[in-house]
Amino acid sequence: MRADGYDVAKYTYLGFGSVFYADCLLLHKYLMIDDMICVEASDIPERMKFNKPYDFIKLKMGVIAEHIPGLDRESKYLVWLDYDTGLSDEKLEDIRGLLGMLAPGSILLITVRCRAKAAVTF
Repeated sequence: MRADGYDVAKYTYLGFGSVFYADCLLLHKYLMIDDMICVEASDIPERMKFNKPYDFIKLKMGVIAEHIPGLDRESKYLVWLDYDTGLSDEKLEDIRGLLGMLAPGSILLITVRCRAKAAVTF
């Protein structure tokens, strides 16, 4: 599937699939990506293996920072860092690490949990 010159079906998806692998299912179905890396920080490897919907998904246990150095600098990635919490120094380091190694043409998406501050009235 091509989108604005990006042949994303040939990309490697890297993200936090969660125990349900929802993003992996959607990206395979709609973008036809079949090279995926799912990183899971929770210590639930057996549950993650049991729930894995496709054999082509490579499951990596641990935090993403541990796996960034092992990525192929020549390959194009579609990376989605979908954090359940707000920004922190650790998350910014993950982003910096990826920006320093992703091949040109790669796609980096970042989502974080945030809440608007209540309006202050005087």
